[in-house]
Amino acid sequence: MVKSTTATRGRGSATKTHDTRARKAGTMLAVKGSGTVVTCPSCDGAKEGMALVNRGDAGCALEKIPCWRCHGAGEISQEAFVRFEDGRRMKNERLERGESLREAAAREGMRPLELS
Repeated sequence: MVKSTTATRGRGSATKTHDTRARKAGTMLAVKGSGTVVTCPSCDGAKEGMALVNRGDAGCALEKIPCWRCHGAGEISQEAFVRFEDGRRMKNERLERGESLREAAAREGMRPLELS
């Protein structure tokens, strides 16, 4: 691991710790208090994203909403990042085998929602 001091958006400087696994996913780890956080892989730290929002009688509109993964924080815990990476790996392995989510769940004896 390599430590460096870098400026962050309007918050002065912070010590960042780079991790090989995180670098591959395009994220950077930052030590915060007693825990380690990772830039959210869904919003890349932007804290929000675009979504088609149904406003009932007013119709649908494309709007900015808080990121669904980090809830607008721009960061997730390292543990959540590891779960994200494990899930992505398992999905890619399933797709390489040509298995649907339903087929994989049936093979494992569980419901698709549990496997997902």
